[in-house]
Parts: sequence; C-alpha cells; structure tokens
Amino acid sequence: MNDTEAVETDDAPLGKRIAANAIRFERVLPAPIERVWNALTTPAGLAPWLGAATVDLRAGGHFRLDFGESEMRGRILQLEPPNRLVLFWQECDTGGAIAEYGVTPDFHSELSFELVALTEETDAADATGGTKLILVHRLIAGGDVMASFLGGWHAHLEALLAALGDSAVPDRTALYELVKPRYDALL
Repeated sequence: MNDTEAVETDDAPLGKRIAANAIRFERVLPAPIERVWNALTTPAGLAPWLGAATVDLRAGGHFRLDFGESEMRGRILQLEPPNRLVLFWQECDTGGAIAEYGVTPDFHSELSFELVALTEETDAADATGGTKLILVHRLIAGGDVMASFLGGWHAHLEALLAALGDSAVPDRTALYELVKPRYDALL
C-alpha cells in the first residue's frame, strides 16, 4: 500500500469552484466512516495519502503536515467525530515564510471535511457500507492558485481512495500534472 504507481489516466469526478474563493469535492470512499475519520485525523491515517503529520485532535488543537519543501500548519476549528472536521490552514516554507495564497490578511484558508455513512437508505445503494466525503476549501485566491488547489486536492483524494481501498497509492505529482490543465481550462 505504501508503493506508488504511475498514473496514465484519471477519470475521477472533477472538483468544482463554488464561489470566488472556494472549491468543493465529493467522493464516495470504500470504507466505513470510522476508518475514513481515522484517515483524516490521525498521523498514521494521514501519512499514506497526505503526508507526515502531527495532530492534537481536539477543538483548538494544532496540526502540522510535512511536505518536505513546505508544511501546512493549522488549528482545528470544529471537531464533530466522525462527521465533521474544520481546520484553519496555512502553508509555510521550511524557513517559516507564509505562502500568500489565502484571501485573509494572514493568508490562511479554511478547510472542511464532512463525512456521511452510506446505508441502504442513502441514494448510493451500490456504496452501502462506504462513506461520502465532502471537502470544501474556502478563502483561497482565484486564478492559478485556485487551479493549483483543485489539482492538488484531486490528486490527494485519489491517493486517499487508493489507501482506503488497500491499493497502491498513485504518484500524486504525476496525477497533479495530469489533472491541473483540466482545472486551468475550467477557471
């Protein structure tokens, strides 16, 4: 599962711009809600699809994701296990300089994950036992910044899908390079 594989095509649904400063993704994941929640909130769950993490899992708690050349730092704004997680999200380089992609004075953005357990009563009967994930990333700049976030989240969510399905995690950089032009064309 930790191996990566080359990406030649990608037919996953595209994320959408839902406001001047916000994007949204929806995915049906092949895992129960508790397993998806752990993939979003624990260092062991985040590592295969997003990166090495430190997480203080409580409202007001801090988190850090290490991407090598940069890191994401933030604070947990809302925590409703296993259904909702809202984060203050800010990218910094290794020297601590803040990336200026947000539309707020301190360039932070807000990231929310909502999870819904799929049952026979849901409209996704073929995914019973799975989980619907809705990701919304708000307060981000438009243009190339937004297209970059769309491409990045697209690649990361495909990696999450693979990790939860016990498949080889795709090469996220290759997948990003494949889908980013599609998002450039949409914006």
